[in-house]
Parts: sequence; structure tokens; C-alpha cells
Amino acid sequence: MLVIECYDPSTPSLKFVKDVYLYKNEEFEPFIKRENSLDFIKESSFVTNGSTLIIQTAKKSYFFDMKNGIRQ
Repeated sequence: MLVIECYDPSTPSLKFVKDVYLYKNEEFEPFIKRENSLDFIKESSFVTNGSTLIIQTAKKSYFFDMKNGIRQ
């Protein structure tokens, strides 16, 4: 299971705000499986504006809602 941790950059100690589990769909199937998660993370770039997360690989872009973690 891939989990994104969110912190508040306006606080000096980067206060933890929440964590968001990433899902493939509205049935809450995990986005990535445990056996390929490390390679996926190493080969991906992560960008967010606070409401949407984009994961970019060499071949594809994935968009997630940061409120519920479901892929859009």
C-alpha cells in the first residue's frame, strides 16, 4: 500500500497534517502491490498542489484526489 504523508510547510517543524492511502478506484483497491512498490517509488516523480497528487513515471501519469486517495 502506498501512503502519502502531508506536512504543513508554514510551521517551523513541518507539523504532520495527515496521511493519504492511494487507491486504484472507488472500491479501494490498493494502487500498487507490495512486491513492486519499491521499484515504482524509485522510478517515479511526485508532485502535488495540496488537492491533487500527480505521480509521473517514464510511461504514464497518475492523478489522485488528496482528500480520499482515489485515482481520478
